[in-house]
Amino acid sequence: TASDATGASDTQSLSRIVLNSAPIFDSPAVITPSTGVFTNTSLSCSASGIDPNDGVLQPTYAWSVGGVDVGTGQSYTVDANETNVGDSIVCTATILDSDNETAVSTASVVVENTDPVVSNISISPSMGNYNDSVVSCSASVTDPDESLVLVYNWTIANMPSGSGSSLDLAVSSALPSDAVTCYATAIDSSGGSHTLSVTTTLGNRDPSSPVVTISPSTPIEGVDT
Repeated sequence: TASDATGASDTQSLSRIVLNSAPIFDSPAVITPSTGVFTNTSLSCSASGIDPNDGVLQPTYAWSVGGVDVGTGQSYTVDANETNVGDSIVCTATILDSDNETAVSTASVVVENTDPVVSNISISPSMGNYNDSVVSCSASVTDPDESLVLVYNWTIANMPSGSGSSLDLAVSSALPSDAVTCYATAIDSSGGSHTLSVTTTLGNRDPSSPVVTISPSTPIEGVDT
């Protein structure tokens, strides 16, 4: 406002609109670990954002697999019901300023295959087997990625002798003291495998005592020879 000596005055005004500055990430999203990611691996996502008007901003986090949301928060544990081997797990970090402007940063990791593990293998009966016995083999398999069926194979004296969970030695060429070995193998859909074996040694039975008979039972001298 300006006034002169006669009291006349004039007023002018000027205004400026202060525009909001969008938030930015000073540290983009990072997933830890970035490799060696398997089913049941615990993942952590971290990022940080700033805004010229609001200062430091705390991100929110969301996890997705193939575009499907699977979790929120800074951590996620890889779940076989939500992922497959080879899937990308994406962490999306979002920051929001006081004017509702947002910025997004993403990171991803790939789910790797976990090889199966065969355990608790045994042959039944565990002892007292002979070359006319029927033996069976059993084992357990674990694979966090999928359900698997075990394959059984047999050798006798290191020679392939059949497949399946049981073996009838009576129809084989087994001899006393031969080593009979069962191999239990698991192979997953990604080609990962594990084999475990167990061996039993066939026993030897003593021959039965011979039965001696004389005929006729009361021989006559000079007649029976």
